[in-house]
Amino acid sequence: KLKILVVMAICFSWAIQLKANNFYLNYDYGSDAANGSSTATAWKTWDKIRSYGVATNYQPGDTISLLNGDTWTQDVSYWNALGNGGTNTPIILGSWGTSSTRPIIEAIPGADYCISFRNMSYWTIQNIMFANADWACILLLPESSNVTNIKVLNCEVTSNVIPFHYVRVGNTGIQEITNVEFGSVTIHGTSTWY
Repeated sequence: KLKILVVMAICFSWAIQLKANNFYLNYDYGSDAANGSSTATAWKTWDKIRSYGVATNYQPGDTISLLNGDTWTQDVSYWNALGNGGTNTPIILGSWGTSSTRPIIEAIPGADYCISFRNMSYWTIQNIMFANADWACILLLPESSNVTNIKVLNCEVTSNVIPFHYVRVGNTGIQEITNVEFGSVTIHGTSTWY
């Protein structure tokens, strides 16, 4: 019986990984009418990323890849990540393309932050530049559940407001934030994280 349970667990893990989706954004040549599942059929805007996430939530192993060299200026004051990754299958917000310039997620003037993780866990953010948030580039906000296993790797942050916070933690008296990892974050300006 134990062998059967182990085999079932492995098959379930593979099924989750096979179900993962890749989504691509290309600001200059993408189209929100496309399916977003390849570089040739990339989406264009954050609205499409947001509406997909609201409709279905992102799943463990999903990737959202922004074209290197492109800039997305948030049309709202921030973007809430939607969906939870898994222990070995985080949701990845990253980049694609041959340009050496990272894609930029830029806050609109007066916006507090670029992206927030409200009750979301198991996300990896890599090879992205976050720009011009007034308060923080990334907000970790555990409101009704813990926020855990968030990785910010090989990213850049910059702001016109000094000092600013590249990651800000809110509402920690209610839930916990655990296993947050930073690696090779380049900061332009005076910044702290807390």
